[in-house]
Amino acid sequence: MTDIGNAFNRGNAKVLIQKRVILNAGDNSVVGNDRLPKMPKGSMVVITDDVYQTMKMIGDISNEIKQEVPFLLFGHSEGQTVIFDDIEADKSGSADNQEAVFSQELAGKLTRFCRNAKKSENKIIAHGHSHPRIGNSYLNYSIADINAYIDLRDKNDIVKNNVDVCGCLLTGGNYNFVFYDGRDTYRFDNVYVQMKNGEFGRLSAFGPDEKDLLNKYTRSGRV
Repeated sequence: MTDIGNAFNRGNAKVLIQKRVILNAGDNSVVGNDRLPKMPKGSMVVITDDVYQTMKMIGDISNEIKQEVPFLLFGHSEGQTVIFDDIEADKSGSADNQEAVFSQELAGKLTRFCRNAKKSENKIIAHGHSHPRIGNSYLNYSIADINAYIDLRDKNDIVKNNVDVCGCLLTGGNYNFVFYDGRDTYRFDNVYVQMKNGEFGRLSAFGPDEKDLLNKYTRSGRV
């Protein structure tokens, strides 16, 4: 695709995301989860147990310090299934910032992974961060989040030519993955953890805060 074509699709993708905003606040404008189109039927994300344990820890730390934590997921795709089997997190780039900022170490690992990947290997990365339980919209992506994924894929030749790009928002016990295909951004509703014994467990995605659900079930006597 030509640079002109990339620029057109990138611009169009950002227009589509702007139309899905439910709260206007500049770069912090909130994108409605229910307004994101869904990946085709049968699409899913699978994370290994080690990755899951690390992500769970990131979510706990994020809520404890009340700050966003950046991380990267590395994996590959098999048909409609995306599998992430490695994760790197580094809070040092965001030490004095409420927003998730990639450290030089994370940026370097991203570059090395993409540079070593071959298109035939169907490698994929997820640009991830957490949202602590602050405010009324922490369960949603911001427009700046989505636009960052679009720019990462379309403006970085090492990424664009070698790997696919996902976004991941870890928030309220939800594992919210989105995929940008060069034209639009789609959400994964089916997310699973593959445990060490080979069995699969379903994870919450684009739902309510698990803490609120637990309180609801406890009050109703179901737990």
